[in-house]
Amino acid sequence: MVTKEQVALVASYVRENPTGNLRVAYAVRQSWPLIVRGIVGSFLMSLAYRMRPEVGDEWEILTSKTEDLLERYRNLLFLSKRSWNRKYAINLVFERSECAGLTFGLFRELDAPPTPGLNAAMERETGIPCRNLENSPHWEWWLPVDKIYQDWNVPEALERLGNREAVEYFAKWFLEMKKTAEPLIDAGVIQNRHPLNLGGMPPAGPQAPEVP
Repeated sequence: MVTKEQVALVASYVRENPTGNLRVAYAVRQSWPLIVRGIVGSFLMSLAYRMRPEVGDEWEILTSKTEDLLERYRNLLFLSKRSWNRKYAINLVFERSECAGLTFGLFRELDAPPTPGLNAAMERETGIPCRNLENSPHWEWWLPVDKIYQDWNVPEALERLGNREAVEYFAKWFLEMKKTAEPLIDAGVIQNRHPLNLGGMPPAGPQAPEVP
């Protein structure tokens, strides 16, 4: 982590030696979002390719467009069974802007009925309760990711995304959620016979092409 003292030292040096250094400082500031988008985009593709053989062709894996990655509530990675018609998904979302507050869980569209027993099943399988869902109507169950992966806007977190351990951490959680949620959502979809959604993605959903 860059300390306040280090930032102050750099700022003081640039002020005292402005010729050339102001342009460098400005260029660094402007390039940071591009760096973040590039690293995050590469990581999401690695995660998608890691999961593809295990979920099979019955499932869609979509990632957010690169230019949308820094937006709050943007679905970073959207894993949904094709028969669910994008009404339900396992989702990865930033709860704060600029790649911060990463959360994942079981998403549903507001016009899709809740899945009976899903929240209780996830709590039973993971040992992690999920409360106050009335304040998060899109979630059927969710949890913040581990603290070391929660904020992708600092150098330490971006460095971790380059490690295989990060891919395996997220893949493990996605596949565990799939294992528990799939039969329950399948049963609910069959029972409710939810009509096809031919209109495309959820309003806040990813827009990039599906990962093959």
